[in-house]
Amino acid sequence: MRTVIIPIYNGQIHLLESLKELKLLSKKSNHQYHFIFVDDGSVDESHNILEKIKSESELRMTIVKTNKNRGKGYAIQEGMRHVPAESVSVAFTDVDIPYGIEALEQGFELVEQGVEFVYGSRAEAEKKQRQYSLYRKIGTHMFRVLLPKHIRRIRDTQSGLKIFSKSAAGVLFPLVRTGRWVFDIELFLIAEAQGVVLRELPVILKASSITGRGGVRILKHGLKILVDIIKIRWYAIRGIYTKS
Repeated sequence: MRTVIIPIYNGQIHLLESLKELKLLSKKSNHQYHFIFVDDGSVDESHNILEKIKSESELRMTIVKTNKNRGKGYAIQEGMRHVPAESVSVAFTDVDIPYGIEALEQGFELVEQGVEFVYGSRAEAEKKQRQYSLYRKIGTHMFRVLLPKHIRRIRDTQSGLKIFSKSAAGVLFPLVRTGRWVFDIELFLIAEAQGVVLRELPVILKASSITGRGGVRILKHGLKILVDIIKIRWYAIRGIYTKS
């Protein structure tokens, strides 16, 4: 079984369309899929829509709800606690399925061929067609210079598509200490420290998913992001990520 974790914060606008894609994925694949939707303190109709979907759909799915918004990273960690025992691989992606179901399948296939951690990368697609808003691109470059040198070689740390073997997920996620903006970067730091095998998967962002600013505001969140980057670099220096 393959498990897909989908964190949601006020995602009602995407849910019904995404459901169609997930149904298609389950129908066309030779593998069983289980979907875990984590409602991260939404204040719109996301949770009610999810409950309705669960009651009417044949999809294998679990709904998890947090009592307040705590961040995408935290939501994904919550989802990891509900992965079925029979799952052999697990992914997370965003509620609008921004890279399509084909990329999900390709990632799972690579993991099942022996790669431990597959991450979507928009780097190649960006050479031909814009994959980020200008605002987000500027912000990404500003904070990239703060990353440890060995992480800078990873061309796209922030892509919302990552797939893991279940054993690798069991090593990585218990060591995660952040829940918001630098969660993805922390995963790479832990993977490098643990010797987890990484593979880049070229992906193309849907045009509808290229938004103006997204959820991150440089002026509003910049200092918090900087503090979190300092924290995870300190954790790495202290050897927190090398613990078994």
